[in-house]
Amino acid sequence: MGMLVKRIFLMICVLVSIECEALCEEAWQDMTRGIKDTDLKDTDLKVIAVDPAESTVVFVGARDKLYKSIDGGVNWTEIFTVYGDGEIKSIAISRKNPKIVYIATSNGLFKTLDRGENWARVFKGIGDREKGINFAAIHPFDSEMIYIGSAKGLFSSKDGGGAWHKTSGLAGSEEINFIAIDPAKADTMYISTAKGVFKTTNMGKDWERIFVTIRSGEAGEPVEEDDSEIEEEEVSAIEVNCISISSFDHDKIYLGTKKGVFLSSDSGKSWKKLSSTGLESENIKHIVSSRTSHFIYAATDKGVFGYDESSEAWQKFYGGITTNGINMLAFDFNQEHLWVVGDGGVFKMFSQEKDVKGNVPSLEAIFKNEPAIREIQEAAIKYAEVENGKIKNWRIGAACRGLFPEFSVNYDKTISYSKNDFWVGPYDWSADLTWDLADIIWNPYQKDIDVRSRLMVQLRDDILNEVTHLYYERRRLQAELITSPPSDAKTKFEKELRLEELTANIDGLTNGYLSKRLCNLQ
Repeated sequence: MGMLVKRIFLMICVLVSIECEALCEEAWQDMTRGIKDTDLKDTDLKVIAVDPAESTVVFVGARDKLYKSIDGGVNWTEIFTVYGDGEIKSIAISRKNPKIVYIATSNGLFKTLDRGENWARVFKGIGDREKGINFAAIHPFDSEMIYIGSAKGLFSSKDGGGAWHKTSGLAGSEEINFIAIDPAKADTMYISTAKGVFKTTNMGKDWERIFVTIRSGEAGEPVEEDDSEIEEEEVSAIEVNCISISSFDHDKIYLGTKKGVFLSSDSGKSWKKLSSTGLESENIKHIVSSRTSHFIYAATDKGVFGYDESSEAWQKFYGGITTNGINMLAFDFNQEHLWVVGDGGVFKMFSQEKDVKGNVPSLEAIFKNEPAIREIQEAAIKYAEVENGKIKNWRIGAACRGLFPEFSVNYDKTISYSKNDFWVGPYDWSADLTWDLADIIWNPYQKDIDVRSRLMVQLRDDILNEVTHLYYERRRLQAELITSPPSDAKTKFEKELRLEELTANIDGLTNGYLSKRLCNLQ
C-alpha cells in the first residue's frame, strides 16, 4: 500500500510540475500492435506505401511478407508472401488508379488489380540478377506505364507488364537502386546507380549523368568527367540511397546518401551538401518532402529528422517512437500524417497544431519548477563518478609519486668467525630512503591513466546522451498529456506509465535526483 501511495504521489509531482500550454507537438503512435504476426515486432521492416486516394489504406513490406491495413494501421492482414528466399524491395501504387499495386521482389515483379486480393507475376527476368528487382515506379498519369530497376539495368512496360523493353546505354547495363519520376513533368525521370545519378527528359530515350558517385572507373579505367558541378566539396565514393523531388519546387532534387543530403535547385545542374547540424547520422536511407511545410524528412539509423531550410538545421522527432533504425518514410497525402517503418515496427506521426494566442505562459514559465537539463547531467556525472576533475587528479597523483621516497628498514647483525669459532655482534638498525625524481616527468602509470581516461570519457558521453534523450522525451510526453490528453482510459494509462518509466530511468542514472527535486518542490 505504501508503494502505491508513493507512486501516486510521484505522478502528481510530475504532472503538477508543468502547466497547460498550447504547443505544436509531434507525437509518434505505434501502429504495429494490430499485426497478428508477433514475429514482425522484431523483423527489420523495409518498405511502406500509403494509398494516394484512401489515406487509411497502408501497405507494409516485412522481408518476404506484405501486410495491408484498411483502417489506418489499427488492424493488419497478410496479403502476399514471396516464395523461396525472396524479399520485398519496393511497393508502387498507381496515382491514377490506386487499385493497381506493384511489389518489386528478389523473385520478380508482382501486380494486383484489386488492392491485394489477387496477385500475378508480370516480370521474372532471366537469371537471378535480372529477376532481382530493386525498385518499381509507375507513371503518374498512365497506370499501364511501369519502370523497374534491376541488377541488370532499367526495364519498362507500356501495357502494365505484358511486354518489357530494356533501356539501352548505361541505364540498361548498370544496377538500378532507385527511380524517381517527376509528378509535374512526367517525361522527366531520375535513377541512381553505383556510378551516379542519371536523368532523362524524354522517358528514357536519352540519359545524362547529373551526379557523380565515383571518380575512377572499374579496373583502373577513368570515368569521364561530368558536366554537373558539386559545390563546397569534392564528391568521392558516395553511395546514393534515395532520390526525392520537392513537393513545392520540382526543380529541387534531394539525394539521400551515406554521407548526408545533397540538394540541387536547378534540376541537377549543380549540387551542394546540406548542413549536418543536428543530424546524428549522415547515413540517409530515405527522404520525403512535406506538402504543408518547408521541411524535408529523413530516415536514418539514428531516427527520424526534419530539415528546416530557414535555419539550415536538423531536428529529431522523438516522442513515442521506440526505435532509432528507420528504413523508409511515407506521407498520408490527405491528412499529412507521416508513416515510418524500421527495426522496431510501424509508426505514425500526428501533427497537432494549437492556437498559441491569449494568456499562454512561455515555455520557460511552464517548466520553471523542473530541474534544468544541466542539473540532471551534472547529477548523472556525479553518480557515475566520471567528473572531469577525476582524470586531472589521477595525473597530479602520478606526478607527485616522484616526491615521495621509497622507505625501507633493515636489521643488521654482524657475524664474525675464525678458523675454529664464530660469534655474532654487534647488532645494528638501518633505514634507507630512495627517490626517483624522473617520476615527476613521466612514469609507467601515465599509460594506464591514458587508457582509463579514454574509457571514462566514452562512458561519460554515453551517459550524457542517454540522460539527455530521456529528459527531453519526458518533457514532450508531459506537454502532450496536458495539451492533448487522451480520450480513452487505456491510452491515458499507457502514457502515464511511460512518463513514470522515463522518470525512473532518469532516477536510475542520477541516484534519484529528479524525484527528490520534484518532491522537495511540493
